[in-house]
Amino acid sequence: MTDSQTIPDQIIDAAEAAMRRAGITPTRHNFDAIAKAIHDAVMAERELNGELTRRVFTWLLGRDTGSSSKAILAHMVCGVSHGEYPYDPADLGRCLRMLELFPEWKARIAEMAGYGKVWAVFIDHWDGLSSMMADEVGIDWSKGREAHRTYEFMCDLRKQAGER
Repeated sequence: MTDSQTIPDQIIDAAEAAMRRAGITPTRHNFDAIAKAIHDAVMAERELNGELTRRVFTWLLGRDTGSSSKAILAHMVCGVSHGEYPYDPADLGRCLRMLELFPEWKARIAEMAGYGKVWAVFIDHWDGLSSMMADEVGIDWSKGREAHRTYEFMCDLRKQAGER
């Protein structure tokens, strides 16, 4: 069995049709190369998804989870979430540590702004909030045990959003 035979027939048919639409006459040489590229891309995607699934379950089964970090994970993986936001530095730290484990989600954190006013305000100040906690106690609490400045900033942000 060749690599191209492991690709579903519909993908081969779609590739052949796309080649024709692009004005490329499928030949054994160029079609085999394209089919192999499609196969390799499909296999890489499966491997990537398998690795992500393993990392997600490892994190979920760990002890460093909370409702707000699970809300982020749900959105990033499923596209929908209950939208719980981090209430205090402990919650925020769990979110930040999770994003360290899933760096591919850092660039997407702004998507959480769609889950309400508090998230929207937090996202507007995410970099400052993250830096404040990192400077004050470290996101892993390696620099201290009390994050009063970070907590006060979070309270102020919630007030800006109309929460108490």
